[in-house]
Amino acid sequence: MSLVKTLARVALGVVAYKGIKNAMKPGPDGSQSGFGGMLDRVSRPREGSVLDKVIGNFGGGRSGGQGGGGLQGMLAGGGIGGMLGGILSGAGIGNADEPAHSPAPGQPGFIDKLREAESQNGEPAVPPTPQEEAAAALMLRSMIQAAKADGEMDPEERRKILGNMENATPSDLDFLIAEMAAPVNPEALAAETPDGMQREVYAAALMAIDLDHPAERAHLARLGAALNLTAADMAEIEGQALPMA
Repeated sequence: MSLVKTLARVALGVVAYKGIKNAMKPGPDGSQSGFGGMLDRVSRPREGSVLDKVIGNFGGGRSGGQGGGGLQGMLAGGGIGGMLGGILSGAGIGNADEPAHSPAPGQPGFIDKLREAESQNGEPAVPPTPQEEAAAALMLRSMIQAAKADGEMDPEERRKILGNMENATPSDLDFLIAEMAAPVNPEALAAETPDGMQREVYAAALMAIDLDHPAERAHLARLGAALNLTAADMAEIEGQALPMA
């Protein structure tokens, strides 16, 4: 199971546990439901998404924060990098050193593949690239950290999230379990977030947050500050991600 599909499954589990309904509401045209739709609203608010270009540059572009450059920087060392390197190579998805690229015209991008995984409960027809898997891993980490921002992840929350992992590979499960056990560190997450992906990483956390819970709201503010988002940026993302009924 790809990390793009894993992201879709975890999003459903987080929503089921938190009882978050706004994030799953459709957009004005009725088609933008689920986490993929939420990202669509956040990533394409004006003139089209730059997300696929950012993801395509994971192969050689520079990273935001204090991390290394592109996908190679993410895959160097421990933490998410070391684990993701094993996932990518073990899944046979591709070589992390392959050239950066964006989808060809008419081909599905990251959000398209995520929405396909959500709607069909299966793998996208076009397999995710290593760069897209890296993007999914960052969003998964953001979502899981936010889900446990109020303290340790309790057994029921773990059950809801892992209960959607049918057909998951051992490496997918290892990744999720390790992230559930890892300390909450929004500054480290922000340091590994490439320039241009700050909005999406923030939105992934927003999906798992109860905005009325002080500790969870504080985590979101801390992450936003670490991502160098202004208060206006964060308010704009929340307005786009959580449309009113």
